[in-house]
Amino acid sequence: MSRVGALRYLNALPLVDGLESHPAVTSVHYAPPSELAALLRAGELDVALVPQVEARRDPSYRIVPELCVSCHGAIESILLFSRESESPPTESGEGWDSLRRIAVDASSNSSVELLRVLLSQFGVAAELEAVPPSMAALEDPESPFDAVLLIGDAALEAAQASKLPRLDLGSVWFARTGLPFVFAVWLGRDGLDPATVEGLIEVGTSALARREELARSFVAEHPEVGDAELAVRYVTDVVHYSLGTDELLALRAFDRMRTEAGLVPSEKWMPRLFSRSAGATR
Repeated sequence: MSRVGALRYLNALPLVDGLESHPAVTSVHYAPPSELAALLRAGELDVALVPQVEARRDPSYRIVPELCVSCHGAIESILLFSRESESPPTESGEGWDSLRRIAVDASSNSSVELLRVLLSQFGVAAELEAVPPSMAALEDPESPFDAVLLIGDAALEAAQASKLPRLDLGSVWFARTGLPFVFAVWLGRDGLDPATVEGLIEVGTSALARREELARSFVAEHPEVGDAELAVRYVTDVVHYSLGTDELLALRAFDRMRTEAGLVPSEKWMPRLFSRSAGATR
């Protein structure tokens, strides 16, 4: 039995709903992605749904196969909002040179790192500063920020409420690479109970079959995120949950680009997965 870390975001519901009742799970701790990564690193969790960049930190880390949180183009919940201007940032890189200081929601390391990689790709050396997840950094005319990065439900809410220009980082990544982008994976270490690996896949398979129902229930409790139609489309058409060949290629491509940008050491890294046979790894 294992201690599991999970997310309460709309995009994670199709992977986590039902965890508490699974016999392989001792307890479930809900927290923002970066906090879950820190708890996993400290050994206070056995497995957690964390930003994919965490997988590189420890050679004993292994990824649970088959499931992830990813996008094949627009993700609609990783949004870079900028001030009104004649040339806001675009997918092709135009307007990025106007970005000097960006407020970021640091609760997702993968999203912030994706922004860093894209800034490097476009030759922009902007300063990033962690702030609470809101549009306040742009709403104050005296604010020093040119843009704000919001993720998850905060981004979905801001997209409904704000008319400011916004750029979907999933779309920018896809335009640059033609690959999906993986935001989060189930991550644990060598020795994780094989029953837990199977249990996470079982829970995800079951919840994915009920994702429309889960989305409708979520927005009934959180109407600020959007209406039921938007939520259902988001978890059925926008977010992708399969960790397949293209997603693994994308993990390697992103790591290579991080290395080229000087964001991580240059040693070679390959994503390693738990096997579904007797808990071995590959």
